[in-house]
Amino acid sequence: MNKISSPGMNKYLLRTLLLFSPFFLVSLVALLFFLSLYIRLDMENISNSQKLILELQKKKTDTGFSEIFADIHFLTETAVIKDYCHEPILNFTSVKSLLYYFIKDKRIYDQIRMLGLDGKEIARVNYNNGDPFLVPKAMLQDKSDRYYYQKALTLPPNTVYISNLDLNVENGEIEKPEKPTIRFTMPIYNEHGEMQNLFVFNYNAKQLLEEIRDYESISYGRIMMLNRDAQWLISNDKSQEFAFMKGDTSSFQQKNPDVWRHIYLNEQGSMQSDKGLFFHTTLRPVPTLASAESEIIDLSLSRELKYMPGSYEWKLVTFVPQSYLDERYSRVTTFAYSIFISANIAFFIACLFIAVIKLNSTYRDNIYKQMLEEYVSELNKKSDELQKNVTEIQELVHILCHDLLNPISCVIGMMEYYNDPNEMAEVMDAEGKELIVESLEQAINIIQMVRTMRALDSGKQKLSIQPVNLSSSLKTSLRMLRHRLTDKGITITSDVDKNHNVMAEEASLINSVMSNLITNSIKFSMEGSAVEIISQKDGEKVYMHVIDHGQGMSEEILKYIFDPSKPTTRPGTDGEKGTGFGMPLVKKFMEAYGGSISISSTLRKSGSDRHGTKITLTFKSAD
Repeated sequence: MNKISSPGMNKYLLRTLLLFSPFFLVSLVALLFFLSLYIRLDMENISNSQKLILELQKKKTDTGFSEIFADIHFLTETAVIKDYCHEPILNFTSVKSLLYYFIKDKRIYDQIRMLGLDGKEIARVNYNNGDPFLVPKAMLQDKSDRYYYQKALTLPPNTVYISNLDLNVENGEIEKPEKPTIRFTMPIYNEHGEMQNLFVFNYNAKQLLEEIRDYESISYGRIMMLNRDAQWLISNDKSQEFAFMKGDTSSFQQKNPDVWRHIYLNEQGSMQSDKGLFFHTTLRPVPTLASAESEIIDLSLSRELKYMPGSYEWKLVTFVPQSYLDERYSRVTTFAYSIFISANIAFFIACLFIAVIKLNSTYRDNIYKQMLEEYVSELNKKSDELQKNVTEIQELVHILCHDLLNPISCVIGMMEYYNDPNEMAEVMDAEGKELIVESLEQAINIIQMVRTMRALDSGKQKLSIQPVNLSSSLKTSLRMLRHRLTDKGITITSDVDKNHNVMAEEASLINSVMSNLITNSIKFSMEGSAVEIISQKDGEKVYMHVIDHGQGMSEEILKYIFDPSKPTTRPGTDGEKGTGFGMPLVKKFMEAYGGSISISSTLRKSGSDRHGTKITLTFKSAD
């Protein structure tokens, strides 16, 4: 290698920096983008995973009691029970035998007992881990002080009382080992309509809880199940489970009041706190036969009874600690930065050699010319395509300028209203501040909408068409334009049904369709006049009419009103300016919604009061 002079060394260093700097900046942006994208996608993955786990368990649990209700209904309708109601003493042995074989066959009940009306056990069968036995008479207990007996005494025929999920109690003490239990109590009536006995089925909920816990092995977070009082039925801290049965008054609500409020008020969802991410859903194992009394189920299978939202329910929660997320993303960040540093060091060394090669290359000019010729050749091949793109971009720029005018004018109007900025910050009411924020948000939405139009034209994206309330969208648009209405003294007469929902894309409906139509009506109406906005529904169609009594349009303008290549702009009644691209934009969006637009107009003439414009939008009804 030839010795490099001082000027050559400077060029050498400059060349190295010129080569290295773009790579460093691009790689840094790529690193930050990668980390941001990774965290976002990973959070979405965690969220989807947790929601899937909750949904799977919800589907499984929501029908969990159906088999039990069928068992109770079947057992209480057998001939043995009916015979017992007729001749108790004669058929008592048959009843005990029936209960013995029933609990042995079903294997989901820890106990089945028959109570007298005084609350004392007449008979009881214990499952005893698969080896059931009839409890001797001397060991039968008095359950008259238990809440499930007391509540069942008031039940009408064909109904069953469902207790809360708690621990089984024997002789006033929590049974060891602990047995999570739900008691189903049903009264038996004789042929005279008199309550004769009560059957109590102790459902062993241990398997139900274990099946829910099993999902923790595939969950990013810890699984908890709470009752309606925010008490733990399942917790990663075993001491919290059924603590309310042991005199412990602590609850999930006390530890996480804001999170519990969100969980309690919402059927399902997610929430992030400083402790981490919470995902939740509502489990309702009671079928749709639940009556208004959430603890009572009618087994007559009447189709007239309906499910009540406040009925028997649990809250299933998964909790992903913030410490886990921090550690998870710390590892990824460390790994990404190590790659970034290594790559930049390697590239910097490569740049040193490239700079020397470039400086000593005798063919640099020839290579440059060759590259330039290839580049020009490529440009020539794509000139038609580029020209087309330029035309489309110009159209979008016109549209962007046109639609940004409303929100920006709204903000400027608010700013001009207050001469002193300090006075503005002190005096402006909440509605004014909200209007400025909303206007700026609408401006951002308009920019995003133009990008969407560009993607729509290229076929890379489709509008997200969904039900939109016409009245709500109109109110938002009118609020954006209220300063224009006030400045010109225009009165809006609205007769838009609040129940009219249409298929559209909300942002474009507010910012482009309604904004353009109302702006045009204001622009071409005389000061102090009125604009009427009416909605009508006809079958599967919803029509929205915007009627002004302004200067109207000529037939020549109407002919090209929707042609973007022939702008039809003209000054308003106060000299307002426009772009002429508003109506082509409205038409494009209406067709994207699957609807249409039509215009009728009468040009204002001297001596005539019949003038103005009526624009009709036709939407697909969302109802």
